[in-house]
Amino acid sequence: MRTAWAAGVATILVAGAACSSTAPARPQLVIVVDTDAHVVGELDSNPAVSPDATIDTLRVDVLDDQNNEIDLRTFVVADTASWPLSFGIEPSSAYGSEVRVWIRGFRALFAAPGTAANGAATLDPLPEVTIDRLVAIPLPSSGVEQLTVTLQTDCMGTPSSFGTPLITCIDAGQLAGDPHTGLVTGGPAASSVGTWAPALEVPCNATPGANQVCIPGGFFILGDLNAVGDAPTTDFETVPLHPVIMSPFLLDQYEFTVGRLRTLVNSGAFKGTLPTPATPSDSYDQFCTWLGANDATHDDLPVNCVSYATAQALCGLVTGGAGHGVLPTEAQWEYAARGRGQRLWYPWGDMDPQCCSASLDRAGPPDVPTTCTGTGLEPVGSHPLSPACAGMGDVTRDNVFDMAGSVSEVLGDDEQAFTAPCWTGAAILTDPVCQATNAAYGQRGSNWNGGEATALLALRNYAAGAAGQPTAGFRCAYADTTP
Repeated sequence: MRTAWAAGVATILVAGAACSSTAPARPQLVIVVDTDAHVVGELDSNPAVSPDATIDTLRVDVLDDQNNEIDLRTFVVADTASWPLSFGIEPSSAYGSEVRVWIRGFRALFAAPGTAANGAATLDPLPEVTIDRLVAIPLPSSGVEQLTVTLQTDCMGTPSSFGTPLITCIDAGQLAGDPHTGLVTGGPAASSVGTWAPALEVPCNATPGANQVCIPGGFFILGDLNAVGDAPTTDFETVPLHPVIMSPFLLDQYEFTVGRLRTLVNSGAFKGTLPTPATPSDSYDQFCTWLGANDATHDDLPVNCVSYATAQALCGLVTGGAGHGVLPTEAQWEYAARGRGQRLWYPWGDMDPQCCSASLDRAGPPDVPTTCTGTGLEPVGSHPLSPACAGMGDVTRDNVFDMAGSVSEVLGDDEQAFTAPCWTGAAILTDPVCQATNAAYGQRGSNWNGGEATALLALRNYAAGAAGQPTAGFRCAYADTTP
């Protein structure tokens, strides 16, 4: 069975269908497309697969030897049974000296509606999260030639180049290969679909300590298209997107509390500078939670108003996993907060926040209008998942509290644009970090005085200088032990 792509130019062979034995033999190039990527259809049966690592769509553009588009097809390939996919191309003078086939695997979530050169509707995938492969093949003059090309997930974010020479990613060892190479004669013995290991959850080796949780390693897409335009400045937009492989780590279940700080001060472990306890006459500073080493009134509240250096030093005094704590990186924070590849808008899912779902929009200075009842900070963990709040609560899938509200959390790296060198060192980043300078350190998450619209986990924020604010606190992260 054959379905014409463009009459007399290209045909697609439907998987599993046999060509008629009575049809006259014609020269034909058969291309078999396989992949090691995971597909969306695996998610129901294998929760260890990161949704961000899956694909569900394949776009195939057929080009002539001058890179002019002859035709294209877009396929839904969301199930493992869809792979491998094969199609045939019949020789034609329209191609010139060779046919070039541009093959892209992606998730439709990361594509925009587009229009092909012939006016047909299609999907235009984002290059930074697309597995891209270009092949260039002389057309056979007789017989049927079958070649297999495998889309390697290691090539995600490495677009093909149509200059001179042509360049394409073949695999992790050939990120800038020749499109004429890397093809295998014949078809695969078995499909490689779903074998890319970094897509799978990696458990922690360390046992979490008290009020610490394991954040398993895995894969996710850093950034978000839906939050574009909501950043405080254009330098801190949530795009471009970045594929990221994360190692497992441990994370504090709760934000660093006053009680935890008092313990370190009274034991003599911390001898640094702390904010002077505020008085009620101080407009905003009255909400600073530190009242002194001997005052336990605020022990359950998150520490705020401390300098960046103090937050770093306090994490360095506590232990977990492979050693002492550090402020989490921006990548660690978003990975944990958004469900490790689930792309959640909020810790509880995608439902809009309410006053019961997180510590948000609470009264502070008299001149700042708010909508939720209550004044100032709440104890950490005050918003567990609750049927009374439509099942919402400020708790992640790994049981980490208060990442949407309470206090904005200081990060261990700078808040730099996602176009900065520290975010663009490779197409797929591994445990990325932008070294902190204290000039404009990163913060993530909203706070008790922030409006409900600021609770989107993808939003990026920053604070200039080293001084702490009543709306900012922190939690600590810990490296996992070496296997």
